[in-house]
Amino acid sequence: MPTPPELPGAPLTGANRFLLPDAQRQSQEAQALERRDAALAFALYQHYQLGLNQSEEAAPWLRRAADWGHPVAGYNLGLEHLDRYEKLGTDADRQAALQLFRASAAAGHERAAQRLRELD
Repeated sequence: MPTPPELPGAPLTGANRFLLPDAQRQSQEAQALERRDAALAFALYQHYQLGLNQSEEAAPWLRRAADWGHPVAGYNLGLEHLDRYEKLGTDADRQAALQLFRASAAAGHERAAQRLRELD
């Protein structure tokens, strides 16, 4: 699985390791969209969700990363759908979770495969 792009400078720790300088973030957003780059979209999701705690900004990047084949993004999005299904009982969310877990499991994500076994 591709790793997120490295940031120049000293290593960052905690939530700060997900923060990107504004100019770099804007450039990476454009590149991710242009190339449909799943790893870059997932790094942007992490920037917004884990670095800045901005769920509304993070959500589209998680969706894009999952749609473009990032197995961890697919698993995480599947968990969100499964949680919504368990709270609201909407079958569409269960089906979406299963589809995302299947795609992630097919890409080698073991926890997604485990969730599929639990749900079947």
